Amino acid sequence: MNLFQKETISSSGFDIVIGELSNLNGDVVSKGAVRIDGYLKGNINAQGAVVIGEAAQVYGNIVASRIEISGKVEGDIDSSGKLRIYSSGLLKGDIKVMSFDIDEGGAFEGMCRINTSAFTRKPKPIEPNSTTNSNSNTNSKKTIKSSSASTTMEAIKSKTDNNRANRNKTQMSFQSKTNKTK
Repeated sequence: MNLFQKETISSSGFDIVIGELSNLNGDVVSKGAVRIDGYLKGNINAQGAVVIGEAAQVYGNIVASRIEISGKVEGDIDSSGKLRIYSSGLLKGDIKVMSFDIDEGGAFEGMCRINTSAFTRKPKPIEPNSTTNSNSNTNSKKTIKSSSASTTMEAIKSKTDNNRANRNKTQMSFQSKTNKTK
């Protein structure tokens, strides 16, 4: 297959097809795949793939397992799989997808969340005696081990107070030396 060749589903694989000469106002719900080549003002919710043809104009949100856009879409996208915008495709809306491809010439305007399930995975805990922690100083270890925010705030306040006291001592020392020289 050519790198830039469209990977669309064959026309016999669609449960619902809205042709180029069709105008539809209302939501489309399907347990299969959907192809839009005309005008649709409404949401699409499909368990299969959704293909938006080059002449299509869709004004509504799309939820599907896979989405391909060659026409114009204004609405949010939610796909458990891949979103692909071809070179003639225009998308204005936020997306939440597992993966995202856009061909040169295609346009996208909106917020993008890709593979958000990766952020819900818990990071591997760091062992207290691991080599990554051995280079830290003991003060930072105490702060990390502390489970209480107030303990951490007290440590910061104490350090700030100590720095302020040292600064005052230095200023007083400097002032007394300048007074003696006068």
